[in-house]
Amino acid sequence: KLYRVVWQEDDIVLSVEPRIRSVTDGAEKKDWGILKVLELEITREDSHLKISAHEHSAGEAMTIRQYEEIPVSLDTIKDRCHEIVDTLNKCNRAGYLSRNVLVKLRERGQIFHNELFTERVKETFQTSQADHLVINLDDQLVQVPWELLHDGQQFLCQSFNLGRLVKTRQSIAGRKTRLLGQPLKTLILADPECDLKGAREEGEQIRDFLDSQKDAVNVSFRSQNIPTQYLREKMRYFDFVHFAGHADYNQSQPGKSGWRLSDGIRHA
Repeated sequence: KLYRVVWQEDDIVLSVEPRIRSVTDGAEKKDWGILKVLELEITREDSHLKISAHEHSAGEAMTIRQYEEIPVSLDTIKDRCHEIVDTLNKCNRAGYLSRNVLVKLRERGQIFHNELFTERVKETFQTSQADHLVINLDDQLVQVPWELLHDGQQFLCQSFNLGRLVKTRQSIAGRKTRLLGQPLKTLILADPECDLKGAREEGEQIRDFLDSQKDAVNVSFRSQNIPTQYLREKMRYFDFVHFAGHADYNQSQPGKSGWRLSDGIRHA
């Protein structure tokens, strides 16, 4: 059994009963020797989305995939994104959301979930045995907070280990694919503006935990003095980057959003 101590009113769990993924709970349903992956593919063409969802074992690939088309309003998508961002911005400096704000975030996530997912896709998610979700997007849909879509029980980022793959019209010629091998290189950036004690502590805790996994992970930690040029030069050499600090979001031009570093903004 898992218990949680709630110290204050705004530190709550949305669901009535905590839900966690565990080997014990799913042992009878899953073959833990085979990694299951749920893959969601979404592209936009004019005022329609092409969307498909399918589950497969890691390493497998389907030669034919069924997709559906659904009409969407680009203005509505933009408005929904702004609503969720505005809701998240109500978070206090300690990182907590009030009960009312958390409920609004869930409600907005559910509305977005219903508007962007077809019934077939919803059913695929409900019956999936996968722990991992990969979202394949084109660059016209990266601003959508897919991680915060809510199925009525949980946000997607709570239900799955989630990652994105983005297709872009921008030229990427000359860029080489990184060869992954252990130990994986991880860069932790914490509190570059020296005004978030909790962010620095978060980075240190992650560093200390990963240091105990030296055969699997090689950690580099940097705090306080993190200039833009450092990130531009070093980021390409790491498999994972964890950032704990301030970020600015530009509603009218999301592409100009970015992390706030010691000497300015490193645009996304």
